[in-house]
Amino acid sequence: MNKIKAVAVGFSCMDVYEKLNRTYPTGNGVDWGVHLSRFGIPVSVVSVTGTDQYGQLMREMLTKERIDISHLHQAEGDTCQMKMDLKNGTDRVHLEEVEGVMKDFRLTSEDKEFIKSFDYFHTDLFGNVLDDLEEIHDAGGESRYGFLGLQ
Repeated sequence: MNKIKAVAVGFSCMDVYEKLNRTYPTGNGVDWGVHLSRFGIPVSVVSVTGTDQYGQLMREMLTKERIDISHLHQAEGDTCQMKMDLKNGTDRVHLEEVEGVMKDFRLTSEDKEFIKSFDYFHTDLFGNVLDDLEEIHDAGGESRYGFLGLQ
């Protein structure tokens, strides 16, 4: 039996807890991918980071999680960030979004072909890929793709 492969497509950002001096790579697909990778499932990310320190940090952290970043593009500017805080020490609070290079992210034709080679694919409403879903889905058909992020 062939091992399944998964790809997280679209939105990615860094959660930035300035008061705690901590940052975390995130986004629904990134979180999904990290968990799958920890279970031994090969995962790739198709998204974008900026040329700033957060972009470099995201690349390093995802690589440590054994996630393929060969299609994690880099664009001049700031990596998308969510400025965060904790309320009562445990409840996460979103303070501000810095959209950065995520604003202009679009899949390339090479990205689409890459995505079509996977068994499972995750996206959400914020990754600028909704217009590409029909093409990607039609290439694989119902039996090939599990659109886990859209159920």
